[in-house]
Amino acid sequence: MVVHQTSTFYFLISKFYYMRRLFKNLAIGVVVALILFGAVGCAKESPEQALKKMIQAMARAEACYAEIKVWVNGQFPQLTSLNLDEAKFYPGTIIIDLKGDMGFRKNLEFALNGLAKYRLLDSEIEFNGDTIYQDGALYLKLSKVPSLKLVDLSSVKNNWYKFDFAAVGLASGLSESAEKLNDKKNQRLRKLVEDTEFFDIVSDEGIDVVNYEESRKFTVKIKQERMFGFMKKLTEIMDEREISAEEEAALKNNLAKLNDVEFRVWVARKSYRLARLEFGLPLETKEHGALRYDVVLNFSGYNQVINIEKPKDVRDFNMLEIFSGAGAE
Repeated sequence: MVVHQTSTFYFLISKFYYMRRLFKNLAIGVVVALILFGAVGCAKESPEQALKKMIQAMARAEACYAEIKVWVNGQFPQLTSLNLDEAKFYPGTIIIDLKGDMGFRKNLEFALNGLAKYRLLDSEIEFNGDTIYQDGALYLKLSKVPSLKLVDLSSVKNNWYKFDFAAVGLASGLSESAEKLNDKKNQRLRKLVEDTEFFDIVSDEGIDVVNYEESRKFTVKIKQERMFGFMKKLTEIMDEREISAEEEAALKNNLAKLNDVEFRVWVARKSYRLARLEFGLPLETKEHGALRYDVVLNFSGYNQVINIEKPKDVRDFNMLEIFSGAGAE
């Protein structure tokens, strides 16, 4: 069947979808990180005072240059068969390395260039390309694809594709949020962020240099109750409703998973803006057991003028159409 013929590439794409769901739960994903983690001024300030100033400064930020690195370690299939039901799983790593402009004045948008690698045993495959997110739609163009015996990927090279998450059963929560975030809601959201104390200080680790600027480094943990209240209020602002009992239980469960997660934050002393954020996130999945995400985010060039445009000559991504010629071994 064609569905089985395309299962290997679908696995790689599904990893992207899986990570997207994670960022959806942190909706403001990078946006929340940017707004929440800002910077710290003079050494006389307490960590709590510095983080409060950071939140205020970041709530006014509108754009930046981002460097994003993600490592996903876990059990992944050996790509020797297109039928993943018969595939053997081994320890491996998925690596994502992206750089580019990011805007969040009103709605999240970005234009990033970079690569994704799939390492397993002694093998490695690599994809290079560009991705644009704007107005709730994600666009992807691959400039480099691996040479695989299982399937010919040359047909997707150098073409812009638009991803329709709803078509594969994943509602585009980011798209819905983009449509709802008008100026009034945007102002209420920023005030909510400024008024919320999100963090417990684990340690103040002194001065470090990041992006050629002096920064103060902190290790922090999320305040569970404050974050829970923030997410409830966020739903009221964005969806104009209260969260359901089912949503409340799921939110508490997800926050509990972050209970032991420590975030390392570098904040520029002069600008009170986030310079770097690092964290590790262990997760349990039904499909692949234990996974661990390690994330490093670097930010610079705040509030410079950026120009992100939707690509032209875009094709809707249809996996069955692209890989209908692939044959199973």
